[in-house]
Amino acid sequence: MFPHDAVLCDLDGVLRRFDHPAQADIEARYGLPLMETAFDPALIGPATLGMAKPDRRIYELAAERAGVAPERCLFVDDRLENVEAARALAMTGVHYRSVEDLAAVLG
Repeated sequence: MFPHDAVLCDLDGVLRRFDHPAQADIEARYGLPLMETAFDPALIGPATLGMAKPDRRIYELAAERAGVAPERCLFVDDRLENVEAARALAMTGVHYRSVEDLAAVLG
Protein backbone atom coordinates (compact mmCIF):
# COMPACT_ATOMS: atom_id res chain seq x y z
CA MET A 1 0.00 0.00 0.00
CA PHE A 2 2.89 2.38 0.74
CA PRO A 3 6.70 1.97 0.65
CA HIS A 4 7.06 0.73 4.22
CA ASP A 5 4.73 -2.28 3.79
CA ALA A 6 7.49 -4.60 2.62
CA VAL A 7 9.70 -3.65 5.54
CA LEU A 8 6.85 -4.06 8.02
CA CYS A 9 6.41 -7.64 6.90
CA ASP A 10 9.96 -8.34 8.11
CA LEU A 11 9.43 -6.80 11.54
CA ASP A 12 7.28 -9.21 13.54
CA GLY A 13 7.09 -8.63 17.29
CA VAL A 14 8.94 -5.31 17.29
CA LEU A 15 8.32 -2.74 19.98
CA ARG A 16 7.96 0.68 18.44
CA ARG A 17 7.66 4.11 19.96
CA PHE A 18 5.37 6.14 17.74
CA ASP A 19 3.33 9.16 18.69
CA HIS A 20 3.06 11.61 15.83
CA PRO A 21 0.25 13.80 14.45
CA ALA A 22 0.82 12.30 10.99
CA GLN A 23 -0.29 8.89 12.28
CA ALA A 24 -3.97 9.89 12.21
CA ASP A 25 -3.59 11.24 8.67
CA ILE A 26 -1.92 8.03 7.48
CA GLU A 27 -4.57 5.88 9.12
CA ALA A 28 -7.39 7.94 7.59
CA ARG A 29 -5.79 7.84 4.16
CA TYR A 30 -5.12 4.10 4.10
CA GLY A 31 -7.99 2.98 6.31
CA LEU A 32 -5.97 1.00 8.82
CA PRO A 33 -4.63 1.47 12.34
CA LEU A 34 -1.05 1.57 11.08
CA MET A 35 1.11 1.12 14.13
CA GLU A 36 -1.26 -1.03 16.16
CA THR A 37 -1.48 -3.67 13.44
CA ALA A 38 2.16 -3.49 12.42
CA PHE A 39 3.85 -3.68 15.79
CA ASP A 40 3.45 -5.63 18.99
CA PRO A 41 3.30 -5.49 21.98
CA ALA A 42 3.11 -1.80 22.92
CA LEU A 43 3.16 1.75 21.70
CA ILE A 44 4.66 4.49 23.82
CA GLY A 45 5.13 8.12 23.00
CA PRO A 46 6.33 11.46 24.34
CA ALA A 47 2.87 13.02 24.45
CA THR A 48 1.77 10.69 27.23
CA LEU A 49 5.12 10.09 28.95
CA GLY A 50 6.63 13.56 29.24
CA MET A 51 9.89 12.34 27.72
CA ALA A 52 11.20 11.69 24.24
CA LYS A 53 14.12 10.13 22.41
CA PRO A 54 17.03 10.18 23.08
CA ASP A 55 16.14 10.21 26.81
CA ARG A 56 17.36 6.83 28.09
CA ARG A 57 14.20 6.41 30.19
CA ILE A 58 12.03 5.98 27.10
CA TYR A 59 14.19 3.06 25.93
CA GLU A 60 14.13 1.50 29.40
CA LEU A 61 10.35 1.82 29.49
CA ALA A 62 10.03 0.28 26.03
CA ALA A 63 12.02 -2.78 27.13
CA GLU A 64 10.04 -3.02 30.36
CA ARG A 65 6.69 -2.88 28.54
CA ALA A 66 7.90 -5.52 26.09
CA GLY A 67 8.89 -7.69 29.04
CA VAL A 68 12.45 -8.19 27.84
CA ALA A 69 15.94 -7.02 28.74
CA PRO A 70 17.24 -4.09 26.66
CA GLU A 71 19.85 -6.35 25.03
CA ARG A 72 16.95 -8.34 23.51
CA CYS A 73 15.48 -5.22 21.84
CA LEU A 74 15.85 -4.04 18.27
CA PHE A 75 15.63 -0.27 17.88
CA VAL A 76 15.27 1.20 14.37
CA ASP A 77 15.43 4.95 13.71
CA ASP A 78 16.48 7.45 11.07
CA ARG A 79 18.30 9.66 13.60
CA LEU A 80 21.75 8.50 14.64
CA GLU A 81 21.58 10.17 18.07
CA ASN A 82 18.51 8.08 18.90
CA VAL A 83 20.17 4.88 17.72
CA GLU A 84 23.28 5.66 19.76
CA ALA A 85 21.15 6.20 22.87
CA ALA A 86 19.54 2.78 22.39
CA ARG A 87 22.93 1.18 21.84
CA ALA A 88 24.17 2.74 25.10
CA LEU A 89 21.61 0.50 26.85
CA ALA A 90 22.86 -2.57 24.93
CA MET A 91 19.94 -2.56 22.48
CA THR A 92 20.65 -3.55 18.91
CA GLY A 93 20.39 -0.27 17.01
CA VAL A 94 19.78 0.10 13.29
CA HIS A 95 20.27 3.52 11.71
CA TYR A 96 18.68 4.04 8.31
CA ARG A 97 18.13 6.93 5.91
CA SER A 98 15.53 5.51 3.53
CA VAL A 99 13.08 2.63 3.22
CA GLU A 100 15.43 0.97 0.74
CA ASP A 101 18.34 1.38 3.15
CA LEU A 102 16.32 -0.20 5.96
CA ALA A 103 15.20 -3.11 3.78
CA ALA A 104 18.84 -3.76 2.83
CA VAL A 105 20.00 -3.69 6.45
CA LEU A 106 17.23 -6.04 7.59
CA GLY A 107 17.88 -8.29 4.60
